[in-house]
Amino acid sequence: MGASERVDGWVRRNRSGLVSALIKATRMRRTNHALYFCALLLLGGQSKWYVSRRVCIMSCEDGQDDVLMKYVSLSHAMPDREKSIESILNAVVAICLRPNWWGNDYGREMIRGCLHEDEVDLSAYTTEDDLVALMEEALFVTRAVSAFTASSAAKARLQDEFGWSLQDVHAWLIDHFKRYATESWQEDLITTFERTTPDMTRFGDENWNYVARYTFAVGRNPDTWPLEKLEAEVAKYAGAAAQIQKVAAEKLENGDVVIPPWAYDGMHASSRSQYGWADTRFPGTLEGFDNCLKMVEAYGRLDPRDQGILAGCQVPEEGLVLGNEFLDEIRS
Repeated sequence: MGASERVDGWVRRNRSGLVSALIKATRMRRTNHALYFCALLLLGGQSKWYVSRRVCIMSCEDGQDDVLMKYVSLSHAMPDREKSIESILNAVVAICLRPNWWGNDYGREMIRGCLHEDEVDLSAYTTEDDLVALMEEALFVTRAVSAFTASSAAKARLQDEFGWSLQDVHAWLIDHFKRYATESWQEDLITTFERTTPDMTRFGDENWNYVARYTFAVGRNPDTWPLEKLEAEVAKYAGAAAQIQKVAAEKLENGDVVIPPWAYDGMHASSRSQYGWADTRFPGTLEGFDNCLKMVEAYGRLDPRDQGILAGCQVPEEGLVLGNEFLDEIRS
């Protein structure tokens, strides 16, 4: 077996752990660590389209900025022959540079709105038309966090009880976004949403419609950067990204890549043979999001060296590690 076959085989067998580590490192805004796990996937034979799609999802799951969404979606929309490892790594950097849902009031309010979705009383809305009217009024008339929450509850019932597919939801949203858009940034958001919707719909991803609905309901993030500033800030990481690519290639060749325990959450990835427990502090579940908010409140940061707060989210002492600390020494 050749070296490239050995490396590609290892990455293929460990893809779920590497992807989960990429997600969590991005969620925690550990930029070098996120770049490292992304580079491992790309250098280990995973398709650029696959990794790019995962990064595109992260731009909404772990981003709260319509300009960021545009930047990452344009990268993902490139034909595969034009995609480069550098362009995908740039998208990862862009996400890590911008506000997420736990680091600012705008994002925290969105997650709190999601956490209360099941508490919305929809007993007065008995027909499909009732729910559609509620969703329209909530997003485009009432325009508040509570209205966003009501729209999420209405959307869920339309899917669960009236057979709406995710494609139906996205088609309805695009139509109504266009009806109600009055500002240029909203027009840009619609174009971005249309650009990414086919892939997000195909793979059942809800993050883009959640963030797009929230943005229309409450307005754009006041901390949004112009695209030119985002591009300039991303460019500053070129040197570090190149160094991390080199380190990732060496680690793969030497066979000494370490996937940290916080990557194995039991949802995106599991490794019972290596770790006899799942780290549920950071996954993309409502419980995980709630625990992350509480960790930020308790520690002022989101870091795997801090213990989880919610019951069931604690890990053994050996799980309170960052791992791959050498990555933090790499600078542009």
